[in-house]
Amino acid sequence: MAWDSLTALDDWTSRNNPPVNPVATDANPATKNRTRPLCEYPLWPKYQGHGDVSQARNFSCGGQGQR
Repeated sequence: MAWDSLTALDDWTSRNNPPVNPVATDANPATKNRTRPLCEYPLWPKYQGHGDVSQARNFSCGGQGQR
């Protein structure tokens, strides 16, 4: 997965602009740039059950007891 954390961190620290709803893009050409939301630990991307499984917008961050 590709995520430019250095730019996000620089923007947060120098401009007080924290990342909101960050999304990572799969860098593997075989998966055609699928995306997933970046979730705060211990949460993980959980498919909402509808829509394209390659798009981050169809996932939410789920956690313990939400499998």
